[in-house]
Amino acid sequence: METRARLSVALAVAVSSIAVTAAAQEKGLHLQHVSSPAPGRLRAFVAPDATIGLGSKLENNEFAVILPGGRARDVDVKRNGTRGGMTTIVLLDISGSYIGKDGAGRTVAFPTIKRYLSHLSFPADQIALFPFEADAQPSGFHHDPAPFLKEVERAERQKAKGRTNLIAGLRAALKEAPEAPGLVEVVIFTDAGDEANDTKKGWEEVVEESVRRGIRFDVVTIKATPKDFRDGDKPSAWLASHNHLAELSNRTHGRFVDDVADPAQVDTLLEKSRSDSQGWLVVEAKLCGAGATGDIDARVEYAPGGGATTGYTRTEKFSPQLDADSKTACEGIVCLPTCPSWQACTNKSCGPKQCSAPENCAPDGVCGADKLCAPVPQSRSWIWALAAGGLLLLVLGIFALTRRTKATPIEQPAIVDVTPPPVAMVVEPVPAAEPPPAVESEPIAEPVSAPAIQAQNALEHLPETHLVAVGGEITHGEKWRLHKRKMQVGGSSDPADGNDIVFAVAKVSGRHAQFDLYPSGDLWVTDLGSSNGTFVDGRRITQGERVKLQAGTQVKVSQQVILEVVRPGVQVAPPILSTSKEPEPEAPKLPSSKGRTVFDPGNR
Repeated sequence: METRARLSVALAVAVSSIAVTAAAQEKGLHLQHVSSPAPGRLRAFVAPDATIGLGSKLENNEFAVILPGGRARDVDVKRNGTRGGMTTIVLLDISGSYIGKDGAGRTVAFPTIKRYLSHLSFPADQIALFPFEADAQPSGFHHDPAPFLKEVERAERQKAKGRTNLIAGLRAALKEAPEAPGLVEVVIFTDAGDEANDTKKGWEEVVEESVRRGIRFDVVTIKATPKDFRDGDKPSAWLASHNHLAELSNRTHGRFVDDVADPAQVDTLLEKSRSDSQGWLVVEAKLCGAGATGDIDARVEYAPGGGATTGYTRTEKFSPQLDADSKTACEGIVCLPTCPSWQACTNKSCGPKQCSAPENCAPDGVCGADKLCAPVPQSRSWIWALAAGGLLLLVLGIFALTRRTKATPIEQPAIVDVTPPPVAMVVEPVPAAEPPPAVESEPIAEPVSAPAIQAQNALEHLPETHLVAVGGEITHGEKWRLHKRKMQVGGSSDPADGNDIVFAVAKVSGRHAQFDLYPSGDLWVTDLGSSNGTFVDGRRITQGERVKLQAGTQVKVSQQVILEVVRPGVQVAPPILSTSKEPEPEAPKLPSSKGRTVFDPGNR
């Protein structure tokens, strides 16, 4: 187990290095979708963040579309919300478990749908209801709320005749959705129960078509319980469906609302997703320098006042529709293949270009002391991490072989259900370990007992753990599930900063803190050098210090974001207050476990 834990550390370091490199491909502008809507034309949807300082007035000459042949011609930029009305398709699960008497459809979906109507701009906007069971039952599109509300009231009286099928509903929504990239949203209300048996291929097809067409998906789902599963359904299958829904919303830049029961809060989150998409930039340009066939690369750059480039998107491929002018040369003298950003094209030959600031060489170059751009040095930290991990495994293997003759065999208990519950597994005494270092190493996972193995095989995910807002300048009661082993929080929405949870609060640092969750249930928090501090139960932890958290622990991200660690099923006992002056009876002493490690799975 120790060997596997250390190998996981080495692999995690390698993955982190690759993720940081990928995040550095964008700065201030985030490419949502790029396509060729008509012969000879290109259209890109770009989400700007606050770091770029973009004003309300957009100037075409401040934006550039970079193609393999150079800068595209006739660039035109506008806000997505100014292009016309938006289309909303509400995809509603009408299974008995969801819209039954006590289902979330009654308490969450229907009240939220009615609230959401207030955010639409009729008659410019249109909305349709698609209830789904074995197949979808689409209603028509409405430019007025009254007929739509009648459709909703009719759905409240419906009940599925058999098992529901979300894939059928998604395909129907894609079939009926108009061809208006960026102006179409699908809002899904479901418990992700009966449709858990949909095939992986079916999900992949739906996701890829949604991405290609630029349709945004928001998902509102709830946590499943054992009573939600019929014969043949398994928690692991529900988890797979749940993850597919999360991927669908993530790939289409929508909102994934998980296990939120307050309709007002759900409505706020959905409206935030809608307003964000209306704030996207729509950058259109004329194709140039294109080859005869095949996909081509494109990226968008921003240079305020026509000066140095301060923002840029990642590069993405798309399939162009060519016309007679698509092969004409782009603006200026170009080099084929295109020069990297740190080089200039002179007499159709690439060479280092002059610079006065790092932005002149972005995104894949740096400005040297000689005022010439140079390529970004390639980090080899991941290679050293893997090499160190391999050497460590070799040393541990030799150590294990030398001790094999002295080791006392331990009989492995069979994995069976017994009554009373089995005693937690213990292992031989080991030398006391030093406290975990600040950042360089991670806590070693404890041995896993038979019940923990059964639970892990059933759900195949980390112990369910939430951060719940209990105070400060954020919405009280809002929660975030720690769904990855490493979750970083901060105030920056720039992907380059790598935050999984963003708190738009002034005194929260861009990269503020990191939460580490392990399959054993151990949860740790680390301060990443924040300006206003990270506090655990009132104590400010130092930069790089790692502190172990329990259910009920209060964590402050600066003094403006107050969170509590919540783990479903784990009750936090309130303090016992005594008004008597008599001494409280001493708790009975348990047999000493010194020198013995007792495993607690932490996912009760």
